[in-house]
Amino acid sequence: MSANTVLSKIGSAYSPEGNGIPVPIASGEIFQQDGIAYQIWTQPAGTYILPDNGLPMFVRATGLATITSELGTVVAVLSAGEVKLFVPLTETTWGTVGGGNGYGYFDIPLNAFRETSSGNVGNAAANGGLLASDTTPILQGSGGGSSKGQRLNWAAGNVDDISASTAVPGDFDGTQDCYIELIGIGDVDDWDATTVVTNWNGGVNVTDATDSPAGGTTATVYSATVAAADIPDTPLSLSVTITPPAHAADALLLLGVRVRYVRT
Repeated sequence: MSANTVLSKIGSAYSPEGNGIPVPIASGEIFQQDGIAYQIWTQPAGTYILPDNGLPMFVRATGLATITSELGTVVAVLSAGEVKLFVPLTETTWGTVGGGNGYGYFDIPLNAFRETSSGNVGNAAANGGLLASDTTPILQGSGGGSSKGQRLNWAAGNVDDISASTAVPGDFDGTQDCYIELIGIGDVDDWDATTVVTNWNGGVNVTDATDSPAGGTTATVYSATVAAADIPDTPLSLSVTITPPAHAADALLLLGVRVRYVRT
């Protein structure tokens, strides 16, 4: 049998299409390397097993992927878009080298937000919803006026909307979930379940809510997940409306807003 025939058979085993790319394995299965190092395996969400006596290999995750050894030891947990190189340390143990997630970030500046009602800005007499030191919420120095930092401050009980729009980066993968991240300060759970409405390409409104991390009186990231099904495959523009939850006893402070997404 010729060398070309052998290589062809190996390639077909990895990929029926003959392109040399390994076919993703099912969750719970062991990667079958067949003596080939540095293959790039693209895996959806699930749990996958690195073989004993294995060779270096890459894994690119398209969903939340847990990578373990045959002993059951978790070697890494990859988020969607993350790529890592896995290297055998002994016959049964593995490590990772370099790599990094495939996330990108862009911010929506606080000064871009305006006070709105159901996403609509006020009239000229209301200055079009521009935020200032006497609006609701208040745009102020981050020390309540004594610092040159900036923040938005909703007084206790105030739940007025704010809205802003931005263009979307060209490397934004609309086939993956994205995350609207609010950097806020409040009491222990005041920012939990904040309503975040997104509107993509001027289409329909999508309503989500922030998670519930252990936040409080220090800056904490509160994240609202926007499902891939609610995002156009090729998003060009994004509008965001934020409505705080009820907070009768405490002020809510917003220090920043950013969008985390998977890069193409």
